[in-house]
Amino acid sequence: MDGVITEWQKLDSSKKYKEAYDVVSHAISNNKHPELYWRKAHSCRNLANSLGKNDKQVYKKYIEEGLSACDEGLRIDPESSKCNSWYGIFLNLSSEIEGINKRIENSFKMKNHWMVILFCQVYLSESHKNRS
Repeated sequence: MDGVITEWQKLDSSKKYKEAYDVVSHAISNNKHPELYWRKAHSCRNLANSLGKNDKQVYKKYIEEGLSACDEGLRIDPESSKCNSWYGIFLNLSSEIEGINKRIENSFKMKNHWMVILFCQVYLSESHKNRS
């Protein structure tokens, strides 16, 4: 998995978003891991912003796919800070498409995901202190 992540990082930082998306999507078919799912979500956001810039259907497709990737990652590890973070980002992006009522509804869900992230960070910080 480390090789896939390294390749994905290289492609993503080179703005080769479709290639990065393809690498991580293929890897997920063989290894279902939260580290791969949040990267797929990240790639979906990049593709939505680039390929979907002038096509609302393409934009919506990648936003929905990114949200789904986060959801899959959270099913595996509900405390994954990266999956929770990207889930909150995608809830926000999807609510921009669906309007103000959805944005208000999603704001409560986003808060829950941000709270998980904060809890994980505090827990990790405290457990690190206790090891010293």
